Amino acid sequence: MGSKKSFKDLITETTIDDIEEINATKYINLLKDKIVINQFPLKIKIIITSEFTTPMAFDRIESHYSHPVEVVLTQNQFIYIYNNLLDKFKAWVDKFQERGSGFVFDGIKSVKVKLYKYEYQRASSYIPLQFKSSNIINVQNKKDNKCFLWSILASLFPANKDKQRVTKYKEYENEINMKGIEYPVSIKDIPKVEKQNNLSINVFALEDQTNKQSLHPVYISNVESKNVIDLLYIESNENTHYCLIKDLNSFMCDKNRNKSFICRNCLQGFQREETLIKHKKICYDNEHCKTIMPKPGKNILKFNNHHFKNRLPFVIYCDFEAYNIPMQSCTPDPNKSYIKPISKQEINSYGMYVHSDYPEIYKPQYFSYVGDDAVEKYVEKVMKIYKEITYKIYLNEKKKPILNNHEEDEFQEATGCYICGEEFKESEKVREHNHLSGKYRGAACQSCNTKEGKATKLIPVFFHNGSNYDFHFLIEELMKYEDEYNKVKLLSKNSENYISIDYGSNYKKLRFLDSYRFMLKGLSDIAKSMDEFPILEKEFKGNIALLKQKGFYPYEYIDSIKKFEDKKLPEIEKFYSKLKKETITKEEYKHAQRVWEHYNCKTLLDYHNLYLKTDVLILADALKNLENSFIKYHEIDPCYCYSAPGFTWQCGLKYTEIKLELLTDVDMLQMFEKGIRGGFSGVLGPRHVKAFNKYTSNYNKDYRIIDEHEKKECLKRLKEEKNLNKFFEENFCYI
Repeated sequence: MGSKKSFKDLITETTIDDIEEINATKYINLLKDKIVINQFPLKIKIIITSEFTTPMAFDRIESHYSHPVEVVLTQNQFIYIYNNLLDKFKAWVDKFQERGSGFVFDGIKSVKVKLYKYEYQRASSYIPLQFKSSNIINVQNKKDNKCFLWSILASLFPANKDKQRVTKYKEYENEINMKGIEYPVSIKDIPKVEKQNNLSINVFALEDQTNKQSLHPVYISNVESKNVIDLLYIESNENTHYCLIKDLNSFMCDKNRNKSFICRNCLQGFQREETLIKHKKICYDNEHCKTIMPKPGKNILKFNNHHFKNRLPFVIYCDFEAYNIPMQSCTPDPNKSYIKPISKQEINSYGMYVHSDYPEIYKPQYFSYVGDDAVEKYVEKVMKIYKEITYKIYLNEKKKPILNNHEEDEFQEATGCYICGEEFKESEKVREHNHLSGKYRGAACQSCNTKEGKATKLIPVFFHNGSNYDFHFLIEELMKYEDEYNKVKLLSKNSENYISIDYGSNYKKLRFLDSYRFMLKGLSDIAKSMDEFPILEKEFKGNIALLKQKGFYPYEYIDSIKKFEDKKLPEIEKFYSKLKKETITKEEYKHAQRVWEHYNCKTLLDYHNLYLKTDVLILADALKNLENSFIKYHEIDPCYCYSAPGFTWQCGLKYTEIKLELLTDVDMLQMFEKGIRGGFSGVLGPRHVKAFNKYTSNYNKDYRIIDEHEKKECLKRLKEEKNLNKFFEENFCYI
């Protein structure tokens, strides 16, 4: 078992892999004694690495269960959280086996425990509400920090009038046992207040301080009591404040005053109290969070992104390089497992290629920078490019399309949208056009026309393997550019793996994406599979014979800026990688020497800049090739999507033209989720199929292959069979 300390709010990170127990239940029970917590409050994250095998033991993989970050206020709360861990881990194993190709759980390999600092806010003195509600009692405690106490008393000893005055509750102040509770009261102290007074206290907060519909749960009690109290936690500048919610059901009623019975755990409303009671039996097994379901009438899933067929005009391709600075550490105990830090990474440079389909708006060009402040300079540069492109789009935007007589006649005769295919409703037909060139593209409905206009202002920024590396360096710098209109938004799989980072508004934005999510190979393998490199060739004026493959770079040798002053290529031994435990081959080293000589490198900095530029341009060529292919065969630009699976999903919706009804009932959703089971499954029988036709080496002309007519007949029969055994797609109801 080894631990390490890190920066910022991480207290400790411990890896536990010395428990020899195959049974998951026993393993997790033994694990509790290994987790040492010396301070409260804090946040805890637990990541369990497990092994799975196929039934025939032909394959073995590792997978990770990442338990959500939990706030731990007391030792008792830690025990409560820990007791839930086993159930949630078992549910994850079931889901994994249901998704996988017959994989069977083979035991826990290790557990990583991360403890973080938790700085909670204490609600104190009076803050006026920013909206009107007769269901809120906001006690005006302007001279003390006891808003929590006054709100509790306002619930237990309601006043007939002037309910906002502290004097109405002064006489009951000693009715509540606040022994050991410090004012202002923090959320971590609420379990203690509940225990000392036999109360059930729930706390809610607002994402938008002006909108009560943005309510979400912050603390939901697990105490059974006849005295249930709901508090609203509001914020203003550096001050926070508790108010009493008199009646949560009335507070959450809609504009039409239709009162519902509200579940505190998910904030879903029900027409009858009996329905709510049944719902709570399932819902309270889940973590508290606001659940938002599709509205009836707006719950049909179909292909709506018809604007994806129009290529995004501006795309940026980037890469970072870093120093590998060796780290010294003490000799570990050989009798215990440990983590040995080898080196730390500090970004020293960036390369960036801006591709543009409209040179008159922004000229395609390559930028680079070398220095210890490379990340700061990169974000500064990409922001400058973003603002320049969006401003020039605004200046050059063609408000009106340019139509000839034939196109005008075509527009007048059109009865349906050329984008989505829907028939026009009254007064919604518009002349859809390219907003940059002014070229008329067709008659469209207002909805599709609006989406087309917004799409032009999305600028994708690609890093290869950005999710696991580059994005981690970007976030802090990007946050400095946040303002009232431009926000940073993360889409992530977990706290360490980011799918994308958005910067901007709904109208225009930069979107940082990982090209590895589209091409599951390293840049070296990608380059080997490519025949043409138009961007690389243009930048190097055709002189690319030695650059059509990923170069070779002495990553671990370069640990400071001084190494860039070297006047010759480092010896082959300097290309050794501790991670791969190997160096490059003699042939690869000779290739690096030829590159150095052919491109007249005088210093290692010249070689570094050449390597970085080549990497970025090969990435640009690879993604452009992918983009061209996808648009040609599928009429969807992958740059709108977050990953290859996301692109495939859009293609599936487009080709099948399916209209799936989404669930609108939260109980149905939770019933489905609870009913999911794992197990071995096969698709279409055989798991291994060999191609056999005139283009394959094993082809035998004596064997007959079905012709196109027979194929169509087979497909027709399959379709008929599918209709007979159709899955439910709509009109879901309880039987």
